[in-house]
Amino acid sequence: MPKRCINIDWLEVHAREPHDAYLDASFYMQQGYYVVPRDYGTRVYREMFVIYGEDGKPFIEVRRNPASQGLNGIHDPEECHLRLVNRACYFNNAVNRMQDFLAKYHYERIRISRIDICMDFDKFDRGDLPEGFVRKYFKHRYCKINQSNIAGRGADNWTGQEWNSVSWGSKQSQVSTKLYNKTKELYDLKTGVFAKPYILQAWFAAGYIDNLATCTKNGLPVDMWRLEFSLMSPKINWLKIELNGKQREYQSLRHTLDTYDNRSKLLIMFASLVNHYFHFKYFDANKRKDRCKDKVLFEFNEVEEVYKLQRDDYAFTEDSKKDMKWLKLIPMLIDFKNENYDLGIRQSVNTILDRIQWDFEHANLVSPWSDDELREFEAFVQRRIDEENLTDFVLSNEIRKVLNIKRGLCIN
Repeated sequence: MPKRCINIDWLEVHAREPHDAYLDASFYMQQGYYVVPRDYGTRVYREMFVIYGEDGKPFIEVRRNPASQGLNGIHDPEECHLRLVNRACYFNNAVNRMQDFLAKYHYERIRISRIDICMDFDKFDRGDLPEGFVRKYFKHRYCKINQSNIAGRGADNWTGQEWNSVSWGSKQSQVSTKLYNKTKELYDLKTGVFAKPYILQAWFAAGYIDNLATCTKNGLPVDMWRLEFSLMSPKINWLKIELNGKQREYQSLRHTLDTYDNRSKLLIMFASLVNHYFHFKYFDANKRKDRCKDKVLFEFNEVEEVYKLQRDDYAFTEDSKKDMKWLKLIPMLIDFKNENYDLGIRQSVNTILDRIQWDFEHANLVSPWSDDELREFEAFVQRRIDEENLTDFVLSNEIRKVLNIKRGLCIN
């Protein structure tokens, strides 16, 4: 039986920089990080940049330097938001990595601005298929306790409506709930490729699929659904949840980073949220709501097994030496391009840089080139810098040989 596939899908904190520090993009570059600044900020913050981790992948997004500050402003100058990028949320130690980063650079007054807790599954615990449950829900076979605001997305076919997503809660709610078909969201009809392979890796590790490329098990397609709770609290350390469907009756839950620092704790919080915000009744017009029979979808017990990633789960490894080699190669290529004014050379280097960036954004697994090819490529760049008298013809042949045109790179 598959294990509980429980994860964080969004983690963002509001904090303040220490008074005696200016933690902009240049500061983190000086600390040895690879940093990608954005040319423009946001409505609230003037600066925004992404810090890469030791694995050569994006790690944390930072927004800082409020646009409205000072005596007549809205924000303090030290205010900032830090968000763990989506891929990093799926590591076993995602919250610990965020905590270590915040502590290392002495961020203060940390508050969870938003955290999304999700669980993926192909069917509910008693065998109900999610699409069938949603269809019956919209036919009013079931009624929901708490969160009366609802939004659905799907298609109206000749044979009936097909619902892919349903969400509950208002924009002002501290907790919003969403049930949706994650397989359909990830699949790109144009390319036939699934986005975010690290999510499929989680399904694989949990035992739901056995083929990462096709999202199948035993040769059959698997429709994975996700139940997701988005938690946003204006209070430090506490989250308010409604009781009995009444906003005036509520309970406060502990809401700190420590509350979510491993998957077992995540599952405990998730089960509590299910009890409050994913509670359904069979509809009976002749009975009061509280006397209607419960529609049981999840059955949590005291001993639940959650999936964990292993060191050889390559989509998640934090010590991808191959990706790190590519990351270190990028500044060399940029310097090499800037030192040469030949149009052909500059176009060739741009092609290489574009391909590396494409691999980071789309493959997001392992580099398609071997270690031997990487060493040869590094040696080529260094040789071209040292030997300025190489002709463009020889250089072009060198590039074609190193990159191997069969891999899909075309350099004109």
